[in-house]
Amino acid sequence: MLLHFFKMHLIGILWTVLIGFVVFTQMSLVFAGTDADTVADTDVTGHFKNRDLDWMIEHGKPSERGTVQLTLFKPIQIRAVLKSLPAARKTVYLQSVMSDFGISPLPKVDQGIDVTSHLGKPLNLYIEENAAARVANQLTLNEELTFLGYHVYNSDHGPGILISGFIR
Repeated sequence: MLLHFFKMHLIGILWTVLIGFVVFTQMSLVFAGTDADTVADTDVTGHFKNRDLDWMIEHGKPSERGTVQLTLFKPIQIRAVLKSLPAARKTVYLQSVMSDFGISPLPKVDQGIDVTSHLGKPLNLYIEENAAARVANQLTLNEELTFLGYHVYNSDHGPGILISGFIR
């Protein structure tokens, strides 16, 4: 019985270390200066799973109202229409989650963008500093794009997504 307990405890520790390594590796891949052109040219997009933004907005709520459900920084790509250029946004919670997950160095995130889904549902997204600069310099409002990023959490307001790049 005691041996079984120790085996299960060890498996839990190894699983936690593995998840941390995978999350750190995924985050490092994009935040290590990868830009949209590099992402498109090297076909890193296979790393980002295609997700339907309308479905995410509809179902991206925590199971218990008033809570936040973490989603382990799942790499995703979503199709959306850009509705605002990057602007200041509170990111204290996001920074805290990234720090708790051991992401180092932490990417600079202090801005957000507004997008709409295929069905016109609005959503505010976090955007990493380098991606924000590219959006501001290269894109126009109402442009439909594929955004690359990470599904960080689900809240009562919908999914919390951190954008790290885009493809036209």
